[in-house]
Amino acid sequence: MRVPLKKNIVAWCWVGLWMVTIFSASTDLGSPERTSRIIGPFLRWLNPEVQQITVDRVQLVARKTAHAAGYAILAALLWNALGRSPSGWNRVTARRAIFITSAYAATDEIHQAFVPGRSALVGDVCLDTAGGILGIYLIWWIGRRSKKW
Repeated sequence: MRVPLKKNIVAWCWVGLWMVTIFSASTDLGSPERTSRIIGPFLRWLNPEVQQITVDRVQLVARKTAHAAGYAILAALLWNALGRSPSGWNRVTARRAIFITSAYAATDEIHQAFVPGRSALVGDVCLDTAGGILGIYLIWWIGRRSKKW
């Protein structure tokens, strides 16, 4: 059973929109200096005596969690757009989604190498790929729990 063309186009539009979102976060808009303007004041509002090292640690955890979550969403959107099997789990589609997610993570880090104030980190590619794997795993787990697969 094939997915109707309109649904397939919509699925790929979601993938494209999410990739643009990730790309925009790789510019100066997603730099540590910008995100510290949000997290630091919020933590100081919660606790005016919070130490700077605590703010820095929370910011690091928030940024790395956002990396993993963003790429988990990308992998899930790719899994859907690549033609998930209506009858259940498809390992080939899952592997393709993870591969594309990983490749996009690598290109995203290359892009950051050319953005002032940003840097390219191999560790972030690994974290992003792990996020993609987590996204695919969650799809599999939810499918198993709902007894669809």
